[in-house]
Amino acid sequence: MKTARILLIVLLLALIMGTYSLVAAKVAANPPEPSYIESGDSPATEVDGNPSEWAADDFFANLHKAGKVDKEVLATISLRYDCATKILFASVVPTGTLKINTSPIDNFIKLGDSIKLVDGNDRPPDGNQPDFEWVNKVDSSADGWEASVLLVPGYYSNFNVHALFGEAADTAQVLDRSIELTLVCEGKTHDYGDLPEIYTGLTLDPTGASHIVSGLLLGLAVNTEGDGQPNATAEGDQFDDGVFPLGNWQTGVGQALQVTVFGGDGCLFGWLDYKDGADGYNGNFEEDETLLYNYSITTGTTTIDKLDFLNQVIVGANSNAFARFRLLPKVNEGCDYGDWVLPASISADSTPLDMLTGAYEGGEVEDYLWIFGPNAVSMAGFSASAEGVPTIWIAVAALLSLAGITIFAWMRRRTV
Repeated sequence: MKTARILLIVLLLALIMGTYSLVAAKVAANPPEPSYIESGDSPATEVDGNPSEWAADDFFANLHKAGKVDKEVLATISLRYDCATKILFASVVPTGTLKINTSPIDNFIKLGDSIKLVDGNDRPPDGNQPDFEWVNKVDSSADGWEASVLLVPGYYSNFNVHALFGEAADTAQVLDRSIELTLVCEGKTHDYGDLPEIYTGLTLDPTGASHIVSGLLLGLAVNTEGDGQPNATAEGDQFDDGVFPLGNWQTGVGQALQVTVFGGDGCLFGWLDYKDGADGYNGNFEEDETLLYNYSITTGTTTIDKLDFLNQVIVGANSNAFARFRLLPKVNEGCDYGDWVLPASISADSTPLDMLTGAYEGGEVEDYLWIFGPNAVSMAGFSASAEGVPTIWIAVAALLSLAGITIFAWMRRRTV
């Protein structure tokens, strides 16, 4: 009898250890990276209201009351990412005996304060992203929630998770409602451009512009690719969100660029192909279409109303133009890339076009299609992710607090 009990205990321990080894097969979370799902992991990660597949090493961040570091922790957020499907899974669990208030709009994941990725209105889960489900929901309370959303690999500076608790309606968020999230998949560590194929040599390897992704960003997010993403309207990159034209570019009145930089100071370069062709562009940037070169810019949002070649760029009526901007880290606290120095004249050995291409460590490249109407400039549609997330942000203004700097992130579709 004693021998039988010992054998039973051994079998139970073996079963427990075997199950643990299967769960632990994935790569553990290491914020700002989540844990990673690997092929064959068991049990499968699903949004079904049953959180049994989640493990301690999936922990990503605490949710503090009101998002304040000096307030108590009301819940935790765990994350898993599947590189094969580009799906980010999340599990929110209250601490202690707290209960989630199941108000759908008050339990969500966003980028910043405005761009919703998923919330309680995305239930019941059906496998089409985004998905959401309560854990043990009874009337208007639950023991937590699970969610999933399609999100391309990349760096996100403003990942925001929010939950509501109890009848007192206490809220819990990640600290300052904005934390970093990095999704890294094999072979995808660079940011490339997405100008159309007519811009020969500017987009694809080995000559196309590329950046090893770091914390220095144009805008508030960047996605990573294995190569350039040529696109007829420069929409192959889902997070070109750092540069926006202001004013009237046909008369020059109020003409300026609004540029958002995150993660430090940098050096900005810009070009606008607007002078030739029936549509305003001809697929070839020219020296005097350089807008900015070695422009020293600080973190935050900057309005630039003086361009390098001309105080004003006057475009044709009802024409389109492709633009490219590159942000690079400062070198020895300065901007000293390339051999061309303003206002030196252009020569065969020194041209501002040299910086259109080439690989750099840090920073980002962003390409745009600007559409010039009679009185204003509009921008080609901007998609928040490659798949599943709403593909066009229209008339959305995100007011974010980052290190005491107010950053306005405007929709690419809005008219300026």
